[in-house]
Amino acid sequence: MQVSVQIQENLSRNLSTKNSIAFFLIDTSSAVTWISNDKYVLANSSTGASTPDTFSVSYVSGSASGVVVKDTIVFSPELTVTKQSIGIANVTKAFEDVDGVLALGPQGLTRGTLTPDSNKTIPTVTDNLYAQGKIQSNSVSFYFEPAVNAPIIAGEILFGGVNASKSRHALTRWHIYSTPVTKTSPSSEFWGLDMAITYGSSTTITKKVAGIIDASTSLINLEAGAYKAYQQATGGARDSATGLLSITPEQYKGLKNVTLAIGGTELTLTPNAQIWPRELNTAIGGKEKAIYLVITDLKAGAGDGLAFVLGYPMLERFYTHLDSDKKRIGFAPTAFTYATTN
Repeated sequence: MQVSVQIQENLSRNLSTKNSIAFFLIDTSSAVTWISNDKYVLANSSTGASTPDTFSVSYVSGSASGVVVKDTIVFSPELTVTKQSIGIANVTKAFEDVDGVLALGPQGLTRGTLTPDSNKTIPTVTDNLYAQGKIQSNSVSFYFEPAVNAPIIAGEILFGGVNASKSRHALTRWHIYSTPVTKTSPSSEFWGLDMAITYGSSTTITKKVAGIIDASTSLINLEAGAYKAYQQATGGARDSATGLLSITPEQYKGLKNVTLAIGGTELTLTPNAQIWPRELNTAIGGKEKAIYLVITDLKAGAGDGLAFVLGYPMLERFYTHLDSDKKRIGFAPTAFTYATTN
């Protein structure tokens, strides 16, 4: 069995515990699912149970901490996970627009987040769905359409398989371009992969390096050397208002494809896939008719073993499959891979 969850919020999903409806940020680079304590009261839940654990999670920007309970999460009438460990956050930072985080990273990322047993790990939502026989494989897939009307984004999370209807071609496991999770630390602790990047036909942005996929990141981030190479290749100038590279209409006409070499397969980010949706320029403090690039510098966390973050712009253009069973990451083209919606 595989079950999909439709997405109609800005990188969030309307979920419920037994006593609350909440908007969750979808995050593939953490593994502790939590909800704000103003959205959840243990005493109001007939299925909830306390635990001896507390949790604390830090993000690139933001944090959350509180107690841990076990309860039921209802994604839809067809998809319910029971006895799920859930953090109830009484302190949060930089999460004003959501009620919590739906964490879909590898289970190992929960190690070090719990007290008193800092070496303990807890199963993620996907782990428990698989263990409870609700899905046929311990995997999760993502499909998003390019965002042109904030805050509404259309998409789907599918637990336990892939959705053939979302691909440009007949989609099965055999048609997904798949690569093993990288062995290079620290990217290997996340949904990490090895990748080389080329601009146009021959300009090397970076040779093969390790990095990660992160659904909660709104851009594509490169370490300093690769970012500088991309900036020089495109001629982009850093915009003081947005922090993004800005190019002129003439430069956009000459913008070339970016090729991502992943696991023996080459995936293409077209010129349109490299720019911020112009309809959303003002939402980030930009000028209405300006052209901004979504490939930017990786400021926080950059270093050996973590040279890039493939964020939401990648998931807009390629169906993405994260397989915990086989420790593999897969991509497939969609109807929006070559779209000009931005």
